Amino acid sequence: DAARNQRLLLALSQASQAVQQARTVDDVYRTIGDGISRLGYDALVFALTEDGGYFRVAHVTYESERRRAGEELIGIPLDDYRFPLLPEGGFQQVLLAQGVSISDRPSDLIAETLPKSSRPLADELAALIGAEQVICAPIIVDDKPFGLLVVTGSGLGEDETQAVAAFANQAAIALANARLYQQARSWATRLERRVDERTRALSAAKGELELEVVERSRVEEALRRNQRLLLALGKAAQSVQQARTPQDVFQTIASELERLGYHAIIFSLSEDQTCLLIAYATVGHALQQTAKDLSGLSAKNVRVPLVPGGLFQPVLEGQSVFFERTADLVRQSFPHLGGPLAERLVTLLGMDKSIYAPLWASDQAVSYT
Repeated sequence: DAARNQRLLLALSQASQAVQQARTVDDVYRTIGDGISRLGYDALVFALTEDGGYFRVAHVTYESERRRAGEELIGIPLDDYRFPLLPEGGFQQVLLAQGVSISDRPSDLIAETLPKSSRPLADELAALIGAEQVICAPIIVDDKPFGLLVVTGSGLGEDETQAVAAFANQAAIALANARLYQQARSWATRLERRVDERTRALSAAKGELELEVVERSRVEEALRRNQRLLLALGKAAQSVQQARTPQDVFQTIASELERLGYHAIIFSLSEDQTCLLIAYATVGHALQQTAKDLSGLSAKNVRVPLVPGGLFQPVLEGQSVFFERTADLVRQSFPHLGGPLAERLVTLLGMDKSIYAPLWASDQAVSYT
């Protein structure tokens, strides 16, 4: 198990570094597919069409011999093959749940990809491509379903399920990055063309060009931010391999977030799972003391109650949540502070806005950051 986990972490680390160089959607697919192939499994990427009604086979890692045999069996070439997204089908359920699923009956999902006349061949096709189990993970880009990462092979289990989920998340970040890169190139081309066209009427076009430059800078800054995030993911994937205690893991994660210019506070669940306790924070001691003087709360005695239906509810259900106003969360967690004091506290800590995400071990949330 330790060797397998090391192999999974290494593959994730390599893919995280390689995907930073991806500049097109096809580059992203190829990089993620190569990472999965190095683990000894096969991967397919199904991309949703713009109308959301069909999947298109965007990438396949099966070697040519198995791929050709499968195509001959069903009489369909895989290049740009499209199939409808069935309303009650397994793929639709994965997209709706936005979670990873594993199945010991890949032929059921294979049947969904085939025309009705070919569906009886699903079992034979699964055996031909060596699909004993299948893992499906949604690729969510900008909070919208983009497609599915499908991994087939034998011996797939919970560790591989989590790894496939991580690959899908890396693919989503890289796809967003590729979009921004293409937008930046498009803006650059348009800007250069318009400069040439408007040189003779510069005064009339000045306002429009300035808007173009501002927009281009915005896209380029978003691209740089995504590149920094990808780099931090790669460093964290490497560093966390050396972690031997939960505190080491917390410190690694928090340090990478701090290098990105953010504060990080990691909460752990209390034993009775009714509240959150501060396990690690990047906020300096001097600032912590000032916050204690203001609120009467210290990091050691902070207990954030988990109220059913409260602002933390989506996080408790496994979602990452962006809070536009951290003060609302502080006010709900510590009613005695009151509105103005909560505002002063989050302003002092520089946490006007915040993102909360669960940290999972196996299938259980053990802490939140």
